Amino acid sequence: MTNFNPNLDAITGDANIAARLLIEYLRQYADFKRITHTDLAAAAGMKRSSVSRLLSGRFDPRLRTFLKIAGALNLHLELAERTGCDK
Repeated sequence: MTNFNPNLDAITGDANIAARLLIEYLRQYADFKRITHTDLAAAAGMKRSSVSRLLSGRFDPRLRTFLKIAGALNLHLELAERTGCDK
């Protein structure tokens, strides 16, 4: 699971696709770790239904919500400068 590394450079023009990829990563990681939506919701301080909607793609989360879920999975968001980019 640690090898999941979507190429977000290819989709910089479409933030919706990038958000869906990040949510899909959270979903796959939770499945990989065998963490239920109920346990994830409790750890994130959220309702189970909210976690389920987010991980199923029926809800577009705010950054704060995304970070709550990531934190509950013991993950963090890291930003890095793109190399080889003139922009």
